[in-house]
Formats: sequence, C-alpha cells, structure tokens
Amino acid sequence: MSAGRDNAAKQWVLDGADGAPRLLRFRAGHAAPPALVRHYGAGRALLSAGEDRTFRLFSAVADAQSRELSQRHLERRAKRARVAREELRLPRVVALAAGDARERDWANVVTAHAGEARAFTWRLAHAVLGEHVLEPPGRRRRGGGASGQAHGEAAPRDAVTAVALSACGNFAVVGSADGAVHRYNMQSGLHRGEYQRQAGGGDAASEATAGRPSPAHDGAVAGLASDGANRWLVSGGEDGALRTWDFKRCGLTGELGVGAAVQRLACHPASGLVAVAPADLMLRIYDVEAQRLVRRFEGHLDRVTDLQFSEDCRWLLSSSMDGTLRVWDIPGSQLLQVLDMGGVVTSLSLSPAQDLLATTGQGSRGINLWANQLIYGAGGDIVPGSRVRHAHLPALAVDPEGEEEGAAARAA
Repeated sequence: MSAGRDNAAKQWVLDGADGAPRLLRFRAGHAAPPALVRHYGAGRALLSAGEDRTFRLFSAVADAQSRELSQRHLERRAKRARVAREELRLPRVVALAAGDARERDWANVVTAHAGEARAFTWRLAHAVLGEHVLEPPGRRRRGGGASGQAHGEAAPRDAVTAVALSACGNFAVVGSADGAVHRYNMQSGLHRGEYQRQAGGGDAASEATAGRPSPAHDGAVAGLASDGANRWLVSGGEDGALRTWDFKRCGLTGELGVGAAVQRLACHPASGLVAVAPADLMLRIYDVEAQRLVRRFEGHLDRVTDLQFSEDCRWLLSSSMDGTLRVWDIPGSQLLQVLDMGGVVTSLSLSPAQDLLATTGQGSRGINLWANQLIYGAGGDIVPGSRVRHAHLPALAVDPEGEEEGAAARAA
C-alpha cells in the first residue's frame, strides 16, 4: 500500500517475473481543494471540480464507482509533447450544468473553464470529454482545449462565465464575460442563436452603433437558468439586471433591476422562482412569470459563494465567505438555521431527496456529506432564528490502546 500528497491510496501487487510492482486498485480524490460540487441525477452521484484542474464523479453510495472524467488521451499526448500531463489539462472548472435526460444518447454535461472562451461538453455515460466544443461562429479559436495547446490565451472579455442545460438535454446556453449569451445544440454542437437586446435608438447610441442589437448584458453574465418546458430563459449579470428571454425566439420578454451586481443565481424551474445573490449581500427571490420581487433575506456579512433551492422550494440555502451556511424558510419568510461549518464553504449541493448536503471548504481537499436532521435526527430541536449552530467535522484521535475515537459531526 502507498499514499502520497496526490490524495490517493494505491495497492500494488508484486507478481511479475522481474518483481516490478503492478497497480491493483486505488482510491483517489482531488489533489487540490475542490471549489464546485453538484448532485447529479437522483442524487446518488456528485460532480466536482477543483484547483487540480480535474473533473470528477463521486458516488454517494459506492466509492468504487467514483472516477476522474477523462480529458481524452492525456497520458499519450503528454508523452508525445514531453511535458507533464497536468500541463495539458483544461483550466479549472468555474461553472457546470448537467442533466440525465439524454445521458445515453449524447453529451449531457457542459462546463465553463477559467479564462476559456469556449464551453466544453462531457459524456457522463462514458466518463469522457465530449466531441463538441461550444464556441460562437466566427470567433477565432483560442486556448488549448482538447487539442493540447497552451491554455489561458483567451482574453478575459471572451471567457465563459456561466452555463445552463435545458431540461430536455437538447440545448446548452453559454454566457460570457462580455455579456453575450449563446445557445447551442448538444447533439451536434451547432450554434442555435444569440440572446440580444434590440437597440432603443436613444441619444446615448452613436451613429456607428445605432440600430445594432446589444448583448444580453453590459457586463459579465453571472448565472443562467431555464424552465422545464423551454419557454423562458433567465439571466443575471454584473450590470445589476435580471432579464427574462423567450427561449426559442431569443427575444427579451422582461427585465428587473436588482440594484447591485448579480454574483450568484439559482432557479427552481417548477415554481418559476429565481434567487440572486447581489454584491450588496441581500438575497432576493423573484417570480419570473409575474416579474416581481417576492422575498428579501438579509444576514450574510461577506460575499455569497453559492446558492440553491431545495427540491420542494421550501428552503433557500446560501453559503458565504463569512464562514456560515444559512437555510432560509421561503414560505415563512424567515431565517431557519445558521450553521458554522468550521471554515468557508466554497460550494454546496442539497440532494433531490433533501437528505444529504454536500459541501466543499476553503483549503480542504475533501467533499463533506452532512445528514439532514429533519430526516435522520430530531427535527423538533430546530428552532428558527439567527443563533449559530456549530457543525464541524469529526476530530479523530487515537486512545492509548490504539483504538480510534472521534466526535461525530453534527448533522446539517
């Protein structure tokens, strides 16, 4: 057995004629802290990405099914170029969207990567990088991607910052730092339209740009989401606008002013509710159909790192750089619980069954799973309020007789 700084444990067998060790089995995680985690499908699997530039699938029930998604012949390309394979990996994932509706047919995951002007597709059924790279027509290819060239050549203005996948699995929507939002077909990888605002013809428009449509936002796109029937698409940007679009016609149908730059966006398609985390730290929930504000939540003291609705739309979960994870009661319009996770939570994901919460932490290479007290514990002990509850990880110790003993982590 061997273990190293790569966060892997490997078992070797010495059965060769020359006595050289042969890898028999191994378990591995992220070599650097993961910063993004999402439940996949029914919640039995987790998709995660980290600073080590890997994209991994973890099973929540059988660790033997966990694996790293292949970036297509990295080892062979690295030997040919005589470089370390880490240098040929795609940049770290900054946003992802996945759906299991078309898992057996074509690529069903789309990712955005730091500094990359293109979005990449993945075939989760084969655990491999997809054959299509999503890029607007006419844009010069930049960065290495799957071709193995150098990364980071894409200008920050062109970098993809947000992605979304339609419920049917046929379309991917990609937002960029320049405010552009494009739609692609996942099966063919072809460009299927751009969401643009028609020119208003005011005094601010110069003669050179008069009559030309404007991109979806005047700053970077922070989040994208669509409903389950492909009727509307909602986008939030750094320009402080929350815009609703006709999904098929790519036309603007509604606009709401948030009042501050949108940094995070979450959507509950069945109810038509969209939550945003702006720079002013006040969480807001909007009704997309009615085009109105329905809830405001205050409490975070620093930038919000992640945001998610529960499956039944009764809770809104948010994590922040202030070191807390907060659960908000949407129908009751109140703070349900404040959890101190022992560090900054960089990403969170509540399973569809709402029984397990997955989190990633700053400086931690693990993905933590927390049990929901309302299902596995004494739910009656939860009293709504701002009192901070500590939910730290187990602290393992070894007693004099050599037996491990530890304090169990409090359930989330």
